[in-house]
Amino acid sequence: MKSSKVKLILAMLAATLVVLPSAQAWAGPASIEYGFEPISGVGNDKPIQSGLSLEKEAVTNPVAGSDGGSFAGDFLDAVASSWLIIVALVLVAALSAFLVARHRGTITDRRSLMARGAALLAVAVAIPLVSLGTAESAKRAAAPKGFFGTLTQTGFTSPDAVRMSRGGIESIRMPLPWPSVQPNGSYEFDWTSIDDFVKQASVAGLTVLPYLYDSPGWATPVHTRMPVYNDAQRKAWRDFVTAAVKRYGPQGEFWQEHGPGSASPVPKRPIRNWQIWNEANFFYFSTPVSPRDYVNLLKIASKAVRSVDPKAKVYLSGLYGSPPKKEIRKGRAMASWVFLDRLYRLGAKPWFDFAALHPYTPNTGQTRALMNKFRKVMIRYRDRATPVSITEVGWGSARKGFLDVGSPQKQARQVTSAYRYFISNWRKLNLRSVYWFAWKDKPRSEESCNFCYSTGLFKAGKGLKAKPAWRSMVRLAGGKP
Repeated sequence: MKSSKVKLILAMLAATLVVLPSAQAWAGPASIEYGFEPISGVGNDKPIQSGLSLEKEAVTNPVAGSDGGSFAGDFLDAVASSWLIIVALVLVAALSAFLVARHRGTITDRRSLMARGAALLAVAVAIPLVSLGTAESAKRAAAPKGFFGTLTQTGFTSPDAVRMSRGGIESIRMPLPWPSVQPNGSYEFDWTSIDDFVKQASVAGLTVLPYLYDSPGWATPVHTRMPVYNDAQRKAWRDFVTAAVKRYGPQGEFWQEHGPGSASPVPKRPIRNWQIWNEANFFYFSTPVSPRDYVNLLKIASKAVRSVDPKAKVYLSGLYGSPPKKEIRKGRAMASWVFLDRLYRLGAKPWFDFAALHPYTPNTGQTRALMNKFRKVMIRYRDRATPVSITEVGWGSARKGFLDVGSPQKQARQVTSAYRYFISNWRKLNLRSVYWFAWKDKPRSEESCNFCYSTGLFKAGKGLKAKPAWRSMVRLAGGKP
């Protein structure tokens, strides 16, 4: 009889320690519907071979060449991050030892009442400690303000924004395709979809980084051609950029329309950072791939931004880190560090405040090698002081696709590995922000890049069903799941 009681109590304690933290870690808000769909920043090719030549350090000391990842590893990380859980575990261990000793008769009957009282006290204290320990916010990693960002590929709604903010995400990168707001050659702009995006972000306290890209059919023959080939194109591009800053900058029309006395007030969070184009060194977004064309585009845009908001910051196009060698040979791509070198040679430096990179690589060791190559170009041109932003980076949770690491658990471990590298080296790299691609997996029913189906922090489909990678991100960003 006594043995049965002991076993029952121990089973209840084990269930408390295992089930409660797990349930809280996986818990999330109710199902959510999605709408507006931005374009992703990675090609829809088959798995490709990187054109990156690894530095010796990346081979001999990779940060995450083949992370194993497991639930046990994630759970142990969670335990280590909370002193409350550690205290609870100590109490439960003491209680278990006490009960075993009582069962074996090493504690006399005269102490029976004391033993039972101690057992009940330990249980009463351990359960709320475990609950508090798993529910509390993680401590934010030591990184600059605004360091943790993301971008969406399946829509952006208020529940998305709230979950991001709660989890410690501080900024969202927003696509601002020119054709979507000026589909014809008139001077009328339709900001409807962009207004909604900015509204949801501002209400949730998120900073917005828009990237302006794409040419409408009335301006250029193909949408990937930069509008810099004649006076009409250049003027149209300048007017579009100017209108965007006038809409969402410090004195923007959007904030006046949604001021405190309006029908739909929005907390004022003016956009102060503007990214010019996307992956200008890759044919998916730029045809032809031309550093000269991009410098001309950048110069026009930078002047337009600063004419409206002199204190705004201009970001370079996020450069695709190491495109496929076959595309480089065809002249349809250029390695990020080579493209950046050309930009400096062509006099781009006065026209940007942030360099930007998309370091898609198989693992953290190769990411380090790529970051070093990119940063060395900046140092060579005596531009060490200019900060860097990683405006896209990601790894998928599937098994065989490009940048897939093998499982959701391995993806979570890769998030931790990569961000630990970014955070521990942010001063050396002058790295100010990192945007995870992407917030949520793309449904398999939709055509997209071959790792867009698994790179999300949440699963595809209705609602927000967190993957283990989201817990890893939250622990680093100092939020709540």
